[in-house]
Amino acid sequence: MKTVKKLMDRPFLSKFDKVPAYFLSKEEVYESIIREIKNILEANLKSTTRSPFEYGTKDIQSIETSNSGIEKFKEHCRETILKLEPRLREVEITEINIDKERQEIKIRIIGHLKKDREGEIKTEIKIVNKG
Repeated sequence: MKTVKKLMDRPFLSKFDKVPAYFLSKEEVYESIIREIKNILEANLKSTTRSPFEYGTKDIQSIETSNSGIEKFKEHCRETILKLEPRLREVEITEINIDKERQEIKIRIIGHLKKDREGEIKTEIKIVNKG
């Protein structure tokens, strides 16, 4: 009976034993998601861009401050976050405060994670229009 020589012998595999595996803690994942949501919401969506990716939100000055305008902006934010942050399965925008004079928006968000059914992120993000 012939023995088949292994293609991957132990000395080769031992090289991988020295490479540390890096996994994010739950807190680090939450911080990463919050940082990405903030990046998404702080980026101004330019209608002149020809990119297939709509990364960002409307300019503060273009948001209507009526109840229906704020509801539309809430839905726009929710859809944008869900489209661009794949780790979330659901997003709730619980509150939006728009201050056009100061050029800032405060948004309270609850995000539900895909991988962790119990996982929930609650954050308040302040967006200041720099332009």
